[in-house]
Amino acid sequence: MPLMRYESKKRSFEVRFDLRSAILKYRLLGPIEAHHDGQTLDLGTYKQRALLALLLIHANAVVSTDRIIDELWGDDPGRDRQNTLWVNVSGLRSALEPDREKRTEGSILLTRSPGYVIAVDSDNVDTARFEQLAIEGRALLDVDPGRSIVGVERGTSTLARARPRGVHLRVVCSGRDRTPRGASTHHG
Repeated sequence: MPLMRYESKKRSFEVRFDLRSAILKYRLLGPIEAHHDGQTLDLGTYKQRALLALLLIHANAVVSTDRIIDELWGDDPGRDRQNTLWVNVSGLRSALEPDREKRTEGSILLTRSPGYVIAVDSDNVDTARFEQLAIEGRALLDVDPGRSIVGVERGTSTLARARPRGVHLRVVCSGRDRTPRGASTHHG
């Protein structure tokens, strides 16, 4: 299994990626989804999907159990939230790694003091890919605005789940309205 090492100011840890974690794709833009071999996984309850989203937002970094509980349940004084978190973690682990042995950690959703971490290649998370495209687009904007916009539009179309009809690209940069070469200016 490939090995990756993560370090923060306070601690470091190693994560071994298995083949399954390398081919899981995550979508946070729109409904929260995970895909394996082109199949959408059943992620379970709303709280399990919310937990996945929170961990993916902080991919490869430990999120404390206190923070997870605050984010998912807020000030709700109800049931034993720590126990409920364990149940949600277990359910999410089962959804992400259905072949994992019961009561084992697996290789994707890991327990690391003081909380949990999701081991993921950022290229497999749509929000990370979108951020990378935005950085690339900004870098090209001053050099070749047309190429920048058309390139970003092509890249983001792979992230989009449904492309609206009749929408045409127009860009406002530095106070000037620009239309990239090859893009339509029709607004109908």
